[in-house]
Amino acid sequence: MKDLAPKEDHWAAALRVVRYLKGCPGQGVLLRMECDLMLSGWSDSDWATCPQTRRSVTGWIVYLGSSPIS
Repeated sequence: MKDLAPKEDHWAAALRVVRYLKGCPGQGVLLRMECDLMLSGWSDSDWATCPQTRRSVTGWIVYLGSSPIS
């Protein structure tokens, strides 16, 4: 199983989000007070899905509580 412990690139990504939110005070992620702040993510991929190019397709989404953040 792959090591899932946070690394330096995770910290850099979190700082990037904080910098974005700081620079856009009128925008951001709205979270309800009763919202559980569990971080969860989903991904999907399909190997060689395009019949012409045989390229693969990958997608993902990350939620903080019930709000998509990535």
